[in-house]
Amino acid sequence: MNKSYIEKDKELVPFLLAASNNFLLRFERHFVKNGIVYWEFTPAKEAERLIEKLLRKSEPHIPVKDVFEAINFFWRTVENEKRREKK
Repeated sequence: MNKSYIEKDKELVPFLLAASNNFLLRFERHFVKNGIVYWEFTPAKEAERLIEKLLRKSEPHIPVKDVFEAINFFWRTVENEKRREKK
């Protein structure tokens, strides 16, 4: 069974989203808890491995355009959830 990796960090989440767009792991969903947007990825071990590589500056090649698109998707989603919460 693949355990999930859940993250909220504004730098790590876009990286993991871009990695999922390159089929390095799977983005499952996002959810809101106590006003914070959390992001779920599987398998957890792969997410942890990718983050470790990123922090060591030896991350896998992910096209820059994919990273920028993931950053935009992250912030659009956060803003949409904030607006939804205000209603």
